[in-house]
Amino acid sequence: MFDWIWHLRGSFSLRPGMSTKAVLDRIEEAMERQDKRTVRRSGSAIEFNDPLWSNLFGANWLTLALYDHGTMWVSDNADRPVFFYDMRSLHALVFCLCGAALFALVSLSEERPAMGLAVGLGGFAWLYGMNVLITLVRVPLFFRRIVRTG
Repeated sequence: MFDWIWHLRGSFSLRPGMSTKAVLDRIEEAMERQDKRTVRRSGSAIEFNDPLWSNLFGANWLTLALYDHGTMWVSDNADRPVFFYDMRSLHALVFCLCGAALFALVSLSEERPAMGLAVGLGGFAWLYGMNVLITLVRVPLFFRRIVRTG
């Protein structure tokens, strides 16, 4: 129901004649460069599972750093193949909620509940919201570049 908050999904058409194997090979290489270590590949899909705490002090500037789980697959339609992705940032969401709650608790200790709520919501919006806004642009561009140019 509200999974759009921690999921990023998308798709785009591939050039006619691109093989599923070639696309998945490119994606698998890109996952390695993005420090997504636990990658499983099957038929026409690649899946990674990389909990946030597995590399807390890793390279946070990487495009997929926010995501702890993802599936990428190719669907062969009659006209041309289509690349799909489904990325999850649930661990980052929980981490940011905890950080926002900490901000709110500090503000509540000064006996101003409205201020505590505002600080907590603002902290969450900044910590998680800004990261999601950035990845809403970066992730689709990343996949298009990897798949189309190799």
